[in-house]
Formats: sequence, structure tokens, C-alpha cells
Amino acid sequence: VAAVLATGGSLPRRAATWAMFAVMGVLNTALPFTLITWAQTEIPGGLASILNATTPIFAVIIAHLFTADERISSNKAAGIVLGVAGIAVLVGIDALHDMGADVVAQLACLGAALSYGFSAVFGRRFRTDPPVASAAAQVSASSLVMLPIVACGLLLVIAPESLEAWLMISLIALPFAGWALPGIYIQNKAQTRRQKIANGMPDMLDLLNMCVSQGMTMPRSLQRVSRDIAPVYPDLAKELKIVTEQARVGSLEQALINFSSRVDVPEVHSLTSLLAQTERLGTSVSNALEDYSDSIRTTMRQRADEKANSAAFKLLFPTVFCLMPAVYLFLMGPAVVQLSEFYETGIEALDTSAAVDVLNNGN
Repeated sequence: VAAVLATGGSLPRRAATWAMFAVMGVLNTALPFTLITWAQTEIPGGLASILNATTPIFAVIIAHLFTADERISSNKAAGIVLGVAGIAVLVGIDALHDMGADVVAQLACLGAALSYGFSAVFGRRFRTDPPVASAAAQVSASSLVMLPIVACGLLLVIAPESLEAWLMISLIALPFAGWALPGIYIQNKAQTRRQKIANGMPDMLDLLNMCVSQGMTMPRSLQRVSRDIAPVYPDLAKELKIVTEQARVGSLEQALINFSSRVDVPEVHSLTSLLAQTERLGTSVSNALEDYSDSIRTTMRQRADEKANSAAFKLLFPTVFCLMPAVYLFLMGPAVVQLSEFYETGIEALDTSAAVDVLNNGN
């Protein structure tokens, strides 16, 4: 990072670019370094070097499968075989005698080589980026990925044995939660935004109908409506503002198509199709907007009735699970108490009668 700043460069600013560098950092740094470091604690370093030298084999095969301009040729195959053989000769053929001694560690080395092969193909998308900035972003992203794992490893070292199981569970669960929760959060936010846009459609159509019926053009009407509904429906107002700006630069039909592709709401799809058709055929927009506004309100009313009718059924299960235990306790509680008292007094009565019988028989 210091080298990038010193040379006058800059790091990426888009979140999507950093996500790509994070994937590259995992494939090219974090995952292979972790696998090789662990494997070298189980197998000799010479064997690990020979297994790691299979990286070109995986890179050529992956490039052949996933790219169009990097096909396997006889020269490439011969070069890979000679390269691996040269590594084996330099390290020593005796290192191959340990093959099969620890299969898991050897598979870890091959997994590191496979990860390097994928990173070689995945890194092709960064060919046009400055090399220093790409390297700095990749190392920074891989460091951020490895930071939670290193923190959990330090905790495993200093934590007592009673907490090791929980720390191992956290080591597995926290990365999964960090991967899943942002997506769930974004999906919920997107669903809420789509619902807000759908709720504002009837009012927007009424205002749009008023503007069009008074002689305003469709782009001017959309601009005026977006300004008027901004305090109540800010999400819908922002989308309409984008439509007016795109219509000013290009065409209204293309702006409406872009609006439909951005907002996955049935009402928006129908509205864009309606406006594009009226714009193309020159039919009356006012009557179409009025009819469509009434149709949307009817559809929303039917959805509300459907949710209200299904509420009673959905409340049945919480009622049964939460209320019935209290009812059973209230109805059967006194009977249980009386039954327990009966058993206690009955046993005492039986003991007393048995003692009396023993005394009578003795007499």
C-alpha cells in the first residue's frame, strides 16, 4: 500500500472490485499458504516441493477448460513434464519414497497447487490494472480474510481447554455467518425497497394522470411527479428521477425498460409496458393510467384480504403452543395436587393398618 501511494497510484474504490481481489487473495495467498504450512509439518519438505511443482499442470488444465485462448498443446505438455521432472531431480528422487505415508498432507499440497492453478486463471481479469496496485489490493484483501482465522488461532493457544470446543465451533460458524448474513441483509433491504415502491404506485399513477391530462408531456410529468412524491415515497421518487434523466439523454422507451430491469416489481413491469406501448402507438395515456391505477388498488386490496384471512390460521399454532400448557396446568393442577396428597395419606394409612394387624396377631 505504501508503494502504491508513493508512486502516485490509488487502490480500488468499488466494493465489487474489492470482492474480486478478496477471492484472488484467498485463491493465491490465504488458502495455499495455509495448506502448505500445515502439510510441511506432516511430510518432508522435499516431497512438499515436488507436489507443489504440479501447479503448472493444474493451471494448464484449468485454462484449457475455462478459457478460449489457452489450449493445451504438445509443447506445453512437454514443458510441464520436464519442469516437474527437473524439480524432482533437484530435490532428490529419494523424496518420492515418502509417497503414501501421509495421504491427507499430500492431498493438502495438491490442493494448494490446485488453488494456485485457479488463481492463475482468475487473475486474468486484472491484466489491465496496474501491477503494484493489484498486488497491494490482493495482499490487503487476503490479510483481512485471514485476520479472523489468526485471531481464533491465538485464542486457541491462550484459552483454557474447557473453551477450545467453543472456539473451534466459532472458527467454523463465524466465517459462515460472515458469508451468509450480508446476503440475507441485502435481500431483506431489497425486498423492503421493492415493497415501498409497489405501495407508492397507485398514488404516483394518479398524479401522473393529472399531469398528463393537463397537457404535460410524459417526461415532464414524470419529473414533476418525482418531485412531489419525494417526501412520502423517496425510493419511487429516486427511480422516477433516474427515468427522467435517462429519457433526457436517450429515449423514454429505453429509460422505461431500464426502470423495469432495475426494479423487479410486477406493477413496475406492467407500467413500463403500458407507457412504452402508448408512446409507440400514440394512444390515450390518461385513460390507460386511470384504469391501471384502479387495477393496482384492487389487487392490493385483494392481497390485504388474503393476508387477513390467513392470519387466523397462522395464529392457531402460537395459540396452541403458548396457551394450551397454561390451560392444562390450570385444569389438571388441582387434580395432580390431590392425587399426590392421596398417595401420601394412603401410604400412611396402610402403614398404620399393617401395624395394628401385627399387634392383634401378637396378642
